[in-house]
Amino acid sequence: RGYVLGTHVRGSAEAIARTQRSPARYFQRPDAGHVEYDPLRTSLSGLSTDLGITKFAGGFWRMGTGLQTRTPGFETNDVGFLNNADFLQHWLWLGYNHSEQQGPFRSWNVNMNAWHVWDFDGNRTGTGGNVNLNSQFQNFWNAWAGVNRQLSADSPGLLRGGPLFRREAQTNFWGGLGSDGRKAVQVNLNGFGNVRPESDSWTLGISPTVRVRPSGRATFSLGAFTNRNVNDRQWVSRVETADAHYVFGRLDQTTVGITARVDYAFTPTLSLQFYAQPFVSAGAYDEFKQVADPRAPTYADRFQSLTTRLDSGTRYSDLDGDTTEESFRDPDFSFKQFRSNAVLRWEYLPGSTLFFVWSQGRDGFDRDGDFDFAGDVGNLFELEPQNVFMVKLSYWMSR
Repeated sequence: RGYVLGTHVRGSAEAIARTQRSPARYFQRPDAGHVEYDPLRTSLSGLSTDLGITKFAGGFWRMGTGLQTRTPGFETNDVGFLNNADFLQHWLWLGYNHSEQQGPFRSWNVNMNAWHVWDFDGNRTGTGGNVNLNSQFQNFWNAWAGVNRQLSADSPGLLRGGPLFRREAQTNFWGGLGSDGRKAVQVNLNGFGNVRPESDSWTLGISPTVRVRPSGRATFSLGAFTNRNVNDRQWVSRVETADAHYVFGRLDQTTVGITARVDYAFTPTLSLQFYAQPFVSAGAYDEFKQVADPRAPTYADRFQSLTTRLDSGTRYSDLDGDTTEESFRDPDFSFKQFRSNAVLRWEYLPGSTLFFVWSQGRDGFDRDGDFDFAGDVGNLFELEPQNVFMVKLSYWMSR
């Protein structure tokens, strides 16, 4: 079995946020002292272990602690999705779960978590903690909130196969409010954010949703989501000269979308489900920079500012100081997408079902970086659609 080493993708809204996940990245990292990269190797092997002691019952207090580890060569392949490897993590959890009515609350709970992560070379790759609260009021409304703090630590994947890079500290926060789910009309509001003061980076998002149930057979929901992401160290490209140059930029990205769902039961055996989501995301880059000292104590010392010029969708800059310009693709983007699914389900006999499915997709991509929601959504439905029709039949043979 083969492994692709050192690949990366960029361009679309999804790809902009994507990092290399393959465990092979730990072997090819040039400063890794605990593994050896073998380009002729066709398989990897490793170990995953999870050990924990937790208390879930008896009184209001809950608590736990444990260790989790995956060695650098651990790879699940087709068995499942692997998010990370090469780590040893110690975690702590303390919670208070008040399941009885108290004052304005029917129930409430608070949880506190902390963790510390190292790789198998002894580098600290994560230290953080969070506090989160959840509650249900006497009127069956729900509220939740939380804050997460992550300290500065080394990242093995930020440079896509390059050396460790010292991430700056960050604070994440989230919260929401939801009305009584038993009512014919339910409203939910979610919000989230992220701040990284050392790099002057931040994210802020909000997503309201309204669900209507006019009868026992029908449910309609309409939601929107919007977020603004300003990231001073967004990956752009790796440029090879005599040495590798890791280029980053300051990204200003805006995303807006709408989600609609319909569930309708014509009869107990015949139902229709419909889902549709158009969204638009655009990001513009400036303040290009290359990595100078990836583990410098201060954020500013980790980068060297670049002077670039733009010509026909390509940026040029002298990365190695030899007076000859190197080039990389201009990363500005404007991405729009529409996805919809309609499923008609008919249980023609008890246990036997017939499905009719219609799926439609529309995608558009430009390199201008300009955000224009009304214009992009209007143009989105002028794009050529990709339609998929499917039929699935099942028959229960034993009654």
